[in-house]
Amino acid sequence: MLIQLDESKTLYHQIYATIKDRILSGVLPIDTKMLSSRELATQLDVSRNIVLLAYEQLIAEGYLVSRPGAGTFVSVAPEGFLTSLAEIVKKNPTPAHPPTISDYSRRLGTRIQEPPFRLGLPRPRAKYDFRHGHPAIDLLPQKIWYRLVSRRAGKFSRDDVAYAPPQGDPELREVISRYLSTYRGVDSAPGRTIVVNGSQQALDLIARILINPGDSVVLEEPCYPGIRQVVTGLGARIHSIEVDGGGLRTEDLDSIGGPVRLIYVTPSHQYPTGTVMSLQRRLALIAFAKRTGAYILEDDYDSEFRFDARPEKSVQGLDPNGRVIYVGTFSKLLFPALRLGYVLLPDSLLEPFVVAKSVTDRCSAPLAQGVISDFMSEGHFERHLRRVRVEVGKRRQDLIIQMKENFGDDVSIVGSNAGVHLLACFPGLPPENLESAIEEAAKLGVAVYAVDPCYKARPPIAGLVMGYASMSQKDRAEGIRRLHRALSPFIEPVKKVAPSPMEKNASQGGTRTSKVLASQRGN
Repeated sequence: MLIQLDESKTLYHQIYATIKDRILSGVLPIDTKMLSSRELATQLDVSRNIVLLAYEQLIAEGYLVSRPGAGTFVSVAPEGFLTSLAEIVKKNPTPAHPPTISDYSRRLGTRIQEPPFRLGLPRPRAKYDFRHGHPAIDLLPQKIWYRLVSRRAGKFSRDDVAYAPPQGDPELREVISRYLSTYRGVDSAPGRTIVVNGSQQALDLIARILINPGDSVVLEEPCYPGIRQVVTGLGARIHSIEVDGGGLRTEDLDSIGGPVRLIYVTPSHQYPTGTVMSLQRRLALIAFAKRTGAYILEDDYDSEFRFDARPEKSVQGLDPNGRVIYVGTFSKLLFPALRLGYVLLPDSLLEPFVVAKSVTDRCSAPLAQGVISDFMSEGHFERHLRRVRVEVGKRRQDLIIQMKENFGDDVSIVGSNAGVHLLACFPGLPPENLESAIEEAAKLGVAVYAVDPCYKARPPIAGLVMGYASMSQKDRAEGIRRLHRALSPFIEPVKKVAPSPMEKNASQGGTRTSKVLASQRGN
């Protein structure tokens, strides 16, 4: 058998690929006896082991068959393969019977909602990327982290590489429960604390165990797009209730009519507007849940970052009725690639949630859980939190200053008192021109992200959800200068209106803009 070998390439793969192509093209028809591995190796002047590897691969894929005492034979008929596979696909681009997908898959759609929920503008990673949701990676104590990883990896035993409990590592659940009780005022217990693969998994599993098609679910308007996609996929009936300066308008809940199964809120730092739910509305929300039997899903995704006051007590910590499900994540404090978060469940939902998680992924990665457990129990997490909170606060203030210096009255900053992102609104930028403005910014190496995916319909004011925690001061400054250059041609003069007494007394953050942004309602 003549095979032209090129020594600059892998010999095994050349032999394998040549024989495979000759079988598929009909040069080697079915039942053709192949040369023995020793004979072919001698012909090609290569090691016999190389030929054996190629033959073994072809046998494994079904192109050849070994018959004891007789030799190795071609086992695939060339019918239908007289031309290359690429030519066949080209001639038949559409399958005769397209795949049938489930109602769930059809409701999800075909677009992956990958953070940060872009406005349909895929592009390479920009030099000046105001991506929201990214933490201050540069502040992570890397030497300590690497030491903990190395120590845990060095201790791995046979038990450590087996399946772990679906609830999560007992030590980690203990330290998470203690942390939540101390810092978030949560009524926690290790037995009700479950480790999950990021908060998004928690949202998905909670929705799966609670919602049937047609059930009513209340979402904030605007809201985190990830939860809307989850409940849409399950066939829920979504009721969007607007958010104003005091958070979700709980007074509108009674107007829904009919039972509500789940209410999703981000009370400590509303996503994306950044408003904080008032105590009065937190209590009203709890009372509504008790009266109607609804569950409250409290997504506390970045509550550790509060800059102008002490963090508010969680809704879960205020609820005596067991109607609140509390979700948190390590992504904003450590890094998203960990894919670890936690959920604190009422006793009534504990067993169904654990069963659903075990069916989904069996367990979360034990090594990562062990490292975080050590990081928290040895005090590194608390020190890291204090350091990050101070530094991120400085970066937030720097971004606000840069925005005001460049845009002046053309920008209104919303939600600047907490979190690792803020909402920049441009009253003079027509919303229908925002996509073009974002494209112009991308040409200048600046990536910014529209608030539009957080709304059911296009919001009345053009807004950008802007992260700042992961950028250097130099990059933030240059990025804002370039952003101003890109957006300026699209911004029209806005007639100034004297602020009302309420707005004069409001904290920094554009109360009037918040009200306008919240004016898009839907059911």
